Amino acid sequence: MAIEAYRVLKPFQWRGWEFAPKSKSAGRPKANYAGDIWLVEAGHPRKVTMLENRFAVGDASIPAIDELMKQSQFKRLISMPATP
Repeated sequence: MAIEAYRVLKPFQWRGWEFAPKSKSAGRPKANYAGDIWLVEAGHPRKVTMLENRFAVGDASIPAIDELMKQSQFKRLISMPATP
């Protein structure tokens, strides 16, 4: 499964995680807050809709997926949803 990374522009929930820009992250429960980088499967059917509605955009400043996956905060996002 190929994973892609996008910068979050508007708050949204995905697979039990809450994504939001850093400027809008205050007050969100830390347990479910995923951050401002959205990781999504390349062929996910809802990905196009999310990008078209500007919930997230491509950002060249985001490190490569291999680099992101070395960090525990990103490993948890693809391992299992936050809610049972």
